[in-house]
Amino acid sequence: MIGFVIPTMGTREANLMVCIQSLKVNDVSNICVVAPAYAVDDIVARHPEVRIVVDSRRGLAAAINDGMRTFPRQVRYVNWLGDDDQLVGGSMAELRRALEDDSDAVLAYGMCEYVNSKGEKLFLNRSIKWSEGLMRFGPQLVSQPAVLVARESFDHVGGLDESLSFAFDLDLFLKLREVGRFVRVPITAARYCWHEEALTVASRRSSVIEASKVRMWFVPRELRWLARVWEYLIRPLIFVAGQILSTFAKHKSKP
Repeated sequence: MIGFVIPTMGTREANLMVCIQSLKVNDVSNICVVAPAYAVDDIVARHPEVRIVVDSRRGLAAAINDGMRTFPRQVRYVNWLGDDDQLVGGSMAELRRALEDDSDAVLAYGMCEYVNSKGEKLFLNRSIKWSEGLMRFGPQLVSQPAVLVARESFDHVGGLDESLSFAFDLDLFLKLREVGRFVRVPITAARYCWHEEALTVASRRSSVIEASKVRMWFVPRELRWLARVWEYLIRPLIFVAGQILSTFAKHKSKP
C-alpha cells in the first residue's frame, strides 16, 4: 500500500543500501530508484528487488514524479527519500493508520531526526502542530522525509512542480493543505542527513529565495504588498538559521 521513490546519482552505494533497508524494515515493498543511466546496471545487480527508472535529467522534481508513475494502482500512500536518508522502523505503519482513520486527511507527518554525515544526531525537529500554518509565512518545519501522502491527493494536485529546483516539497504541502487535513503523529518517523552536499544546504541562498517565491504564490492578491515586505524581512533570518545549522553540523563532523 506504500510506495517510496529514491532519486540518486548512484555514487553513494553504502548510503543507498541503508536507505533501502530502512524502507524494507517498514514493510515498504514498492520501491523505485531513479538513477542516471551509468549507475543503473550496478544498482540492478545489487538491488534486484527494487524498480529502476533511468533519470530523464529534467531535474529532481521530474525524477520523483517519474518514479511515482511506476507504482501500481494499489499503492495508496507515497513519499520520497534522499539516498542518504532513512525511515525509522515502524513509523510508516503509524502514519498510514493516521491517514486511514481520518477520511479528510491528505498527509500525515511525524518528527524528523537530523544527523550529520557520520550519523550523529544534531537535533530533533519535533514538527509541532503550528508548523503546518507557519510554512505559509516562514520556514518549513514539517520535514518532508517524515511524511506520508495520500497518493490520490498527490495526483489530484498534479504531483511536484517540475519548474522548481528546491522548494517543490513546500509547494506540494501548500497545495495539499488547500484540499485536505494534515495529521501530526508524535513519533520520530525519519532521519535526514544534513551535510554540505545536500541540495538545499549546498544551494542555501537559492533555496531560501525559491521558497519565498512559492509562499508568495499562495498569498491572496490583496495582501501581496504586505507579504513582499514580510518576505524581505524573513528571508535573511531563514538563511542565517540554515548557516548556523551547517556550521554546527560541520563542527560535529570533525574527527
